[in-house]
Amino acid sequence: PISPPQKDSIFKPSFKKEKPPASPKPQISWEARIGENYLQKIGVVAVLLGVSFFLKYSFDQGWIGPSGQIAIGILIGIAFLGAGEFFVKKYEKWAHVMSGGGIAVLYFSLFATRNIYELLSVEIAFLFMILVTVMAVIAAIRYNSLPLALFGIIGGFVTPLLVASPDPNIWVLILYAYMLSIGVLGISHFKQWGALQLPAFVFTAGYFLYATMELNEFRPLMTLLAIFFVIYSVMPFYHHLIQKKTTKKVNFVLTILNAVFVAGATFFIVGDFHENYLGIAFFILAVAYFVESYLAFTRAPQNKGLMLALMAIFIALLTAIIPIELENHEHIMTAAFAAEALLLFWAGFRLKLTDLRTYAAIIQGIALVSWFICIDSFLVNSTVLINSFVGLTIFVIALMGAISYLYQKNKNHLGKSEKDI
Repeated sequence: PISPPQKDSIFKPSFKKEKPPASPKPQISWEARIGENYLQKIGVVAVLLGVSFFLKYSFDQGWIGPSGQIAIGILIGIAFLGAGEFFVKKYEKWAHVMSGGGIAVLYFSLFATRNIYELLSVEIAFLFMILVTVMAVIAAIRYNSLPLALFGIIGGFVTPLLVASPDPNIWVLILYAYMLSIGVLGISHFKQWGALQLPAFVFTAGYFLYATMELNEFRPLMTLLAIFFVIYSVMPFYHHLIQKKTTKKVNFVLTILNAVFVAGATFFIVGDFHENYLGIAFFILAVAYFVESYLAFTRAPQNKGLMLALMAIFIALLTAIIPIELENHEHIMTAAFAAEALLLFWAGFRLKLTDLRTYAAIIQGIALVSWFICIDSFLVNSTVLINSFVGLTIFVIALMGAISYLYQKNKNHLGKSEKDI
């Protein structure tokens, strides 16, 4: 007997639809590129220059007084912002440029109101400029425009300079910069605009350095430095470890810049006021970065680069304590470097981190260089066998042997580069 055909027979027709080929992306001609990206900006600049020259001529002829000049400038700025809002749906890029031009006109108008004509007090002009900054940030978020946000943020940081008084309040300036920095970090986190962080860091660091020249007291300066450290360390830390966001290049740069700036400021401030406590200050800072690196290792293992960067900062600070505390004790300093290298090698094998062992190798090299420097003490020593250099040499050789034992014990877990060495 002939068996009936099966349901899944090879003769069963296939009705699977084939996906149409993807349509090629439209090529943008160079004429369209120039028209969309450059001519609109040139047009706005041309309008600004034309209005500026006309107003300058009318001002020079005395047709319009100071109050009228300022009023015209503010009205033009508001008109540019209104035009940007009106055209944003049809001509998005052109509207962004118009809004940026309006913000610029408002800044310059308020600057002239205070610094040229002195029609407003410092406080009132300052508040109006803050309002302009807020308007710029709101427009940038609304239009999703990073350049407009960058323009507004820089304007916000420059505002105190534009309305500077002969006797500025240092605390008001630095706290204003800190509040603006917190706002910038919040916006950059919300909109993923990492490009805002570096300008904010540079301006805030500049305000802090200005505060160090005006404030000659230890506690206020260290308090301001601690706040600076928290803002540019904890806020990005929250972004990457609590929210589990991917670490970007700008975040690495900001983390390293923050560590270098805070460590340098600590060195000069504590060194000037309480030099004997400089090692303790560096130790506290190193502990803070150790805690951050540990949390990065446990809470965000996918951000390995961030964890290694924080660990490298911790090791660098810990290493810096040795010459600070043992400046005139070269033998003990060398022994401390060698002991630190052994500790890092052990931690590197225990945590299975090749990069940590690389840091340990660098410290080991520093220990060997320091040992060579100590040879002078052996040459000038009257005793040949019993002296501090011989004891140091035995100690260093013993630690090197311990490091070799760690490598022999963990030879099956070595990386390719380590096996080649």
